[in-house]
Amino acid sequence: MVEYIAPKSWICTFGAKKLGFTLPIFEETWNLKPTERGKINLFGKEHDVPRWQQSYEKNYFFSGMVHQSSTSTPKLFLDFLKVCQQHVSPRLNGILVNWYNPEDYIGFHSDDEKNLVADEPIVTLTLLEDPTEKRKFRLKSPKHENRDLLLGHGDILIMGGDTQKTHKHSVPKSTKYRSKRISITVRSFV
Repeated sequence: MVEYIAPKSWICTFGAKKLGFTLPIFEETWNLKPTERGKINLFGKEHDVPRWQQSYEKNYFFSGMVHQSSTSTPKLFLDFLKVCQQHVSPRLNGILVNWYNPEDYIGFHSDDEKNLVADEPIVTLTLLEDPTEKRKFRLKSPKHENRDLLLGHGDILIMGGDTQKTHKHSVPKSTKYRSKRISITVRSFV
């Protein structure tokens, strides 16, 4: 069910089975992570990010750097992209995968980069090593009010409309987590 969080900003969460997507085996997906963590540029300095990341199908410019697409995309990521193209938007054409240890996180940001198609939905699938655990996904409104969504293994979150203009989002750091996490996110690139 679509929920409007601002006049033209909306989110929707549901299980991957609703799209007919069969979840991959976690350990096999975890083993696809790059050997080195990603890099970002903040205030003119390059930093390691607290997770592994890899772009597929399209290069992705964010945090002051171009993140090169892999030369080959694993079938399971392509399968998720195809399901999203069929059920969410045919314009979805790029994938970013993040692999998180329990202590890893991503700070507040919005996916409003210049190489993304404006107002196209962004679809994220969460995979957790322990399917009984939930992970916080935090939205911050323009008034700096936080809203937490608890996402479990196989949950899909869609952010649409003006959400990237009106809200920031993060996966906050916590010492309570015990499970590794993978997020597979598809976006529409120009």
